[in-house]
Amino acid sequence: MKKNLSMMLVLAMLFGMPAWAGNVPAEDEPARILSNGIQNLLVFIRQPGNRNALALEGFVKREIAPAFDFPYMSRWVAGPAARYMNEQQKQRFQAMFTQRFLKLMVGQLVKFSTQGPIQVLPSRRISDKQALVTATLGNRRGYPAHVDFRMYRSPAGWKVFDVAANGSSVLAYFRRQLASQVPRSRVGAWR
Repeated sequence: MKKNLSMMLVLAMLFGMPAWAGNVPAEDEPARILSNGIQNLLVFIRQPGNRNALALEGFVKREIAPAFDFPYMSRWVAGPAARYMNEQQKQRFQAMFTQRFLKLMVGQLVKFSTQGPIQVLPSRRISDKQALVTATLGNRRGYPAHVDFRMYRSPAGWKVFDVAANGSSVLAYFRRQLASQVPRSRVGAWR
């Protein structure tokens, strides 16, 4: 449990630290998307009045959420239990998962101020349609943390479909949380 919580804190810290693109070439679209998202969020947070939870939540929904593939992420989190859901339950589950994911991220943003630098590294192509973008998070107490963003090229552009902090997947965290809280036959009722 502690390891999962610290993984989520590292993810949240990513969105609250100064960032620079490092050696990311302009044509490296996945890394550029990540770097721009971090920089835009930092500009927003530093404006007076924007650190309250409502303003942050609105910004994240408008500016950050579109870079994530929440339909895929929620299906993966539901896993085999999804076959027990009707279409309405699947849509409700996706909305709840998206809200939980964003609420967790926004909640952590409010708690963290700048801790150190972030460097977005050039993406590593897994295939023509998949890339892994790593961000290193500076740490005053030791080695930097690494957050990996797994992305794919969709018709709408590059989308994040999983995030892992120091090797621990956010999707796997939520899937374990779901499995421990709700029997498979009741997954549509996850709250």
